[in-house]
Amino acid sequence: MKKIKQDKVQRMRNLVTGDYGAKTQKRSGYRKYSKKYSEGEEWEEDGKKWTLKRGVKQNLTKLKDARDYGKIPLSCPKCSEAMSRAQHKFMFKHYGHCLYCQTNVEHEKKREGTYNQWVIENVKKNFEKWKEEKRQRFSLWLEEVDSKNYITEAGQIEDWSNMSESAKKDVVGRFENHIADEEEKMNKLINEETI
Repeated sequence: MKKIKQDKVQRMRNLVTGDYGAKTQKRSGYRKYSKKYSEGEEWEEDGKKWTLKRGVKQNLTKLKDARDYGKIPLSCPKCSEAMSRAQHKFMFKHYGHCLYCQTNVEHEKKREGTYNQWVIENVKKNFEKWKEEKRQRFSLWLEEVDSKNYITEAGQIEDWSNMSESAKKDVVGRFENHIADEEEKMNKLINEETI
């Protein structure tokens, strides 16, 4: 007859008595103690920062704000409408609510008589952002065109930039004229709409 090990016998006794989690053997070794954290508490472990949100341990990174900026909720925070369509997602990125809420906001502005002023302010804000972006791109392009340095196989630096100072001033002047023309067109369109 085969001998039954003592730990198996003890396990059966534990099952019969209803003590399902009791140990059957005594062992020695490493035991990791972990601290219990509460909701929203932040701590550092293994060189990383952690927090507890909705019962889930989450890593806090430097890009947390960027990650949160890109998140779109499943439902609108104002009206709880499902945000499943691309139009809702677009509106959420710009205004923080769904297309239906934005339609209600615009409708309310039309009733109050402040819609045209609101549109003009948004157009001017968008134009300023566009102008800033164009200036940054232009300055990067101008630096790249002006610094055409190449290193030969012998290790000598050759300057291949052919743009003179007068040509550079001419290009910058044309760019500034282009920006001024675009601003004039925008103001003309705004004036035509408000008259």
